[in-house]
Amino acid sequence: MSTGPLVRVRAWLRSLAGFDALVLVSLIWFLAKFLRYAFPPLFPTFQTEFAVSNGQLGAAFTAMMTVYAAMQFPSGALADRLGVVRVVVCGAGVAAVGALGVTL
Repeated sequence: MSTGPLVRVRAWLRSLAGFDALVLVSLIWFLAKFLRYAFPPLFPTFQTEFAVSNGQLGAAFTAMMTVYAAMQFPSGALADRLGVVRVVVCGAGVAAVGALGVTL
């Protein structure tokens, strides 16, 4: 049996095939964390662009974080019942539709 470079590369790629879900979930997690922490530094820009007060902007951010926190337990229960992969894929789909809806 040959152990040439091509065979080793194919074996290495096969060993990485199981990590595609891990990479996807890691990217989604990074994006969620990035978006969560990206808004506060932009508050002064939002205030001038949208002519809102500091209180209004704080209330909107608080509402977003409250919904985020409130969905932790139901999504965990759904993941236990339906499976983690299904819940993550559905959640990513809902987030994508929501992001597209905001841009319209």
